[in-house]
Amino acid sequence: PARTRAGSELSDVLLYTGSDTASNEMVTRLEQVRDSMLASTDLTTRVVGAYWEVYGLSATSGPVQFSLSVEPFDIGWTRRLAQRVGLADPTSGLRLQWDDAPRTVNGILGRGVKVDLSRLRGGKYRLTLTATTRDGAATASREIEVR
Repeated sequence: PARTRAGSELSDVLLYTGSDTASNEMVTRLEQVRDSMLASTDLTTRVVGAYWEVYGLSATSGPVQFSLSVEPFDIGWTRRLAQRVGLADPTSGLRLQWDDAPRTVNGILGRGVKVDLSRLRGGKYRLTLTATTRDGAATASREIEVR
């Protein structure tokens, strides 16, 4: 887990099948997504869920600002050349950002969100989650492949 200056920790990001939870259901506990965890980061589905937990938030931590990005990496030289000369559209990613009031259960702030990857072309991406409080920031990331 990643740690802030004041000792809060951010877990790794767990991926789960995004279609298994109701669209209006807020995911706040691991039990809600445990049975739909993905065993691989090689994704054939275009909507996935991302779940994480923040530990050790204090009463003075204030709201938590989350930033989740999915950015391409390991783009081949032929693709970069085609993009540079205008023969291919640039490969883009996505970024989400929001503030969340820390509502902890047993000292744990759990959160799950659905991430729509349908606009991304196939390839390798890095999913990065950053949690920022008054005490500092912690980041977790994992590599995924979109098919």
